[in-house]
Amino acid sequence: MSSLKVKDDSELENPLKERIKFLMTESELNHPYSFATRVGLSKGTFTGIWKEGRSSLHHGTVNKICAATGANPAWLVTGMGEPFEQQASAVVDVLEPKQDVTLEAELLDTSLLEQAFETLDQALKATNRMMQPNGRAQFVAAVYASLKEDQ
Repeated sequence: MSSLKVKDDSELENPLKERIKFLMTESELNHPYSFATRVGLSKGTFTGIWKEGRSSLHHGTVNKICAATGANPAWLVTGMGEPFEQQASAVVDVLEPKQDVTLEAELLDTSLLEQAFETLDQALKATNRMMQPNGRAQFVAAVYASLKEDQ
């Protein structure tokens, strides 16, 4: 009998699992099955990926994960391309001002800034999506600028 010990949790690392980890929140990384619940995957399907090392996904599974996270299906399946579809950043593109928005701390209207963050949070919650930090910052700055103009 070999003296090599397999990981106690029997989790296998593979590129697909790493891409799914990228889509998880910090809380979901600590409790992976909560990700399965959020995206609508069965325990069996998620176990196949997470514990058994499945490296390919059924089309329906890809659709569920991408619909819940905004991930690019081609990236999820192959690892090639950008992690998030261009459509996910379309909201930012529409609201983004034509020139750079420079916000000076002393000139900030904190109530408008709070409203901009609330708008972002509501939009992400309503669409059940996540946004990368740079996209979040651009979105908040654009909404803040828009609110400031309307005053």
